[in-house]
Amino acid sequence: MSTPHDRWPDTGASRRRFPIDPALEALRQCGAPVGDSGFVDALGVALIHNSYLYENTRQLPGVTRGLLDALARLGGTFLQRHAAVEGLAWVPGDKPGPLSTEIGHIASTLPAWAARQPWIAESTAVGHGLVGEPLPNRVVADLFRRVVGLLCVLDLYDSATRLAGGLLSDARRTAVVHDPVTTLQATARAAPVTYAYEREGPDHQSTYHAVATDTRGRRTTGTGRSKKAAAHEAARKFVQRYYPAAAATVTAVRPAAQAREMLGYRDHTWTVDRIQRAFALPPTARPLLSQALIHSSWTYEHQSETARAGQRSNQLLGLVGSHVLEHENRLAVARRAVVERPDTLLVVTLPNDAYERACRWADLTSGLLLGAGQSVLGTSPEIKANVFQAVMAAVYLSKRRPATLQSEWPPAWRPAWKMIAPGRARALDDTTRLQRAASGLRLDIAFEFKSSGPSHQAVFVATAILTSPLLGDSVAVTGGGASGKTAAKHEVSRRVLDILASSASGIPDDGGHALNRLVLAQQAAILASNNPPVAAWAASKQFGLDLIQSPEKLLEWAGQTDRHLRKRSSPQLVAGLTNAFRRARYLADTREQVIDAELLQTLDAIRAVTEPAGLDRTLTDRIVRLCRLFRCMGADEPDTDLGHLVGEWTSFHRDRLALTGPMPAVTLTARERAVLDAAANIMLRSKALATARVFGERPLRMRFTGPTKPDLAHACALWSAVTWSGVMRPVPGGLEVEIAGLTLPLNPGPVSQAAFAAPHPSPDPFRRRVADVLHDIKNHASASRQASNAVAATPAGHHEQQADAHRHLERMQRLALSLTAVTSVPDAAAGGDVDFGPFLRQYARDLLTRLPDRVGLDTPATDTAAQAAIDERSLGLILDNLTANAVEAMASGGRIRMDWTVDEETAIIEVADDGPGIGADVVAALESGARIRTTKQGGSGIGLLSVESLLQRVGGQLAWIPSPVGTKWHVRLPLTAPTEGTDE
Repeated sequence: MSTPHDRWPDTGASRRRFPIDPALEALRQCGAPVGDSGFVDALGVALIHNSYLYENTRQLPGVTRGLLDALARLGGTFLQRHAAVEGLAWVPGDKPGPLSTEIGHIASTLPAWAARQPWIAESTAVGHGLVGEPLPNRVVADLFRRVVGLLCVLDLYDSATRLAGGLLSDARRTAVVHDPVTTLQATARAAPVTYAYEREGPDHQSTYHAVATDTRGRRTTGTGRSKKAAAHEAARKFVQRYYPAAAATVTAVRPAAQAREMLGYRDHTWTVDRIQRAFALPPTARPLLSQALIHSSWTYEHQSETARAGQRSNQLLGLVGSHVLEHENRLAVARRAVVERPDTLLVVTLPNDAYERACRWADLTSGLLLGAGQSVLGTSPEIKANVFQAVMAAVYLSKRRPATLQSEWPPAWRPAWKMIAPGRARALDDTTRLQRAASGLRLDIAFEFKSSGPSHQAVFVATAILTSPLLGDSVAVTGGGASGKTAAKHEVSRRVLDILASSASGIPDDGGHALNRLVLAQQAAILASNNPPVAAWAASKQFGLDLIQSPEKLLEWAGQTDRHLRKRSSPQLVAGLTNAFRRARYLADTREQVIDAELLQTLDAIRAVTEPAGLDRTLTDRIVRLCRLFRCMGADEPDTDLGHLVGEWTSFHRDRLALTGPMPAVTLTARERAVLDAAANIMLRSKALATARVFGERPLRMRFTGPTKPDLAHACALWSAVTWSGVMRPVPGGLEVEIAGLTLPLNPGPVSQAAFAAPHPSPDPFRRRVADVLHDIKNHASASRQASNAVAATPAGHHEQQADAHRHLERMQRLALSLTAVTSVPDAAAGGDVDFGPFLRQYARDLLTRLPDRVGLDTPATDTAAQAAIDERSLGLILDNLTANAVEAMASGGRIRMDWTVDEETAIIEVADDGPGIGADVVAALESGARIRTTKQGGSGIGLLSVESLLQRVGGQLAWIPSPVGTKWHVRLPLTAPTEGTDE
């Protein structure tokens, strides 16, 4: 049976030469699975001294210094986290100094304590030069940290806590003097103490003796591996013997009083509510969350109010949170090192800017209680970092100190997780794979265990419970027996993954597992939500999105799915699924690009005109055709029937269009009707008689014959792009229009209704607004031509007409330039992907050269690798539009902040400013697709609509994020390549 320890290198040879039985016995008492051979191998790795590794590198493939260092550092952060949490309740006031001393005391105590644990040295494999020699205390301490780190990596946190219990108890017993040398110096001012040292032994095994003597002749001695250790031992004895009162003062601390939430501050309460909901915390967590959002400047200015609530500032929580988050970061580093086994490991403390970025992403400072004086200075990066750390400490404590926050982390906060614990694990175990799959499906997963048999041979059976918060439903799956909880968890995780894989390529039959039906219902709910992962699911062929270009197959699949969902339809579910299917169609169908290319070419031709006489009929016809194309794509008109359209033709084209054969009763969408109408108008342009005849009903095929035009093929390509259900193609003697027809089954479910509606695009607000601008361009073109060609009665009148013609030409060219600035055609030559790091770095450089002096720029970090499905020109246009709006909004100056985060599927670029913010009418218009009224001189109000349109084509979204200051936008883009973050 596979276990989570199987990926560790085999250390059987070292185990035979250097038995680790003493270590196994010590860990058995801590509840570790010492009967698991994989665990024994892993423990053998942790107990290899660097000298042995150096001499036996070839015999230990996969064992590296980087791996061993990662374990030691992880073990160290575990001990510090434990000490920080334990000490928090006993530290008075809100100054972090005493607690920091408590935590540091653990590190100073560890070497001497570890030296008194014989199992560590007795189980360690050392090189020939150290055989029979005592290991230095610091080396033994490092080995102990490795073992603790190993237990953390293997999710054996209970064993790690018990193993560390002896050290922490010893540290508390000796904590009467945290820094004995400093304490003695402060206490013995009347009789100062001096120190004398002696050293014995070889350089690599030196022992120091310190003698502490005061001016009254009192003396004590101490011994240690260093001068500092010896002096501390001598000073500790001196204080305990001659100044017992000083040694006892530390124990007089009492636990902090029960605090209450700070009430009466709206933003503060709203932020507490948001964090509580996100992390599913109980109401009892609110006072601690409130404390995490109180700055020391506020407590200083509101001392009586703080005292009444029993509160204090967030300084102590910030210190605890730094150790909680540092452990999470080291855990991610160590897990990656277990898989990759680097030769060396450069690990530094997680920088404040990572916490600051996480704080800004979570918008925590909006609820921070800040003193008036500090408010003037603003929230520095250090304040923001401390706020995030304090909030995470509050979450950790309210969750009752879980082994790791990763399992408790809400999916919506995944971008923040990537900032504090970056890196993508490889060779994942089954439980982690299942957790990732469940996270992608937004399912909560929990495990329950049952055991049987004697304790030393217990058999564990795990049950995985997958719950959908969206549906309020859950399914339980039970696995087979295993020798430990971790192995049982992997066993059931593997079974759940097998069940999920059984229906990955199709629909489960009626005997399918209940989990399959839950997943289908969950996928439907996710796709109907505000931010569905359409691009990622289409690429992985989930929920039928790969069938989007075959409407008949999609409708058949949808009918089968509806039978398995077994739930009533709702307008919200149908509308959401319809939008998701349409977004998938936008990703799969690139025909609209021919229209955008035609628009750009026409706009280029307009800008190239130097005189009104250059506005010939050909250019005007192109503008008119484009206006009609965009008008029909933006129209929000009801469906009609073919008979009504034929009646209009009979009225408008009397004696010019001959209709032959029967006309079936076929319902047409607004775009389908526009395509048929365009076909008739194309054939009627020559003034000669044209004919129209229906050749089929399902699909509808109507042929138009008459004089053939030179640009017929190009016109067909343009009109074929306006609707996914219709195609216009040239045929001998004319052209033909084919419109696909689907039959909606009786009593359709929500998926069938959505699949039926998907081939018919929804009205496009951006296209509608482009049509308005093109209409204005056409009017200016006509006015310019008319003024230029009109005959004037006098020379002065002629000059006035020519000036008027040039004014209209200038205005139409300004409008053409504004359209060019917001129109993009995906760059196929660039591969359609953007590497965020290099792109944003270069974009920020270029933006800095364009910004006015009054506007500053906070550039984004670019140390994470990720690629998104958008070309560089389109992404540049999106950011240009948002940053230009920000610059214009900050007429008196301010800053633009750019940042970005990624998770497994999505990248989010944030663009924020310090301006006055945007009006509610703009947000409402953007959400509803209505025209956005602009107040800019010469503006068209089209910029934000163009951003939405560009993002829609690649499966992205634009979201306005409420912010207490300025305007904040999130640009969401699907990723096309895995995220590879750095751990440092």
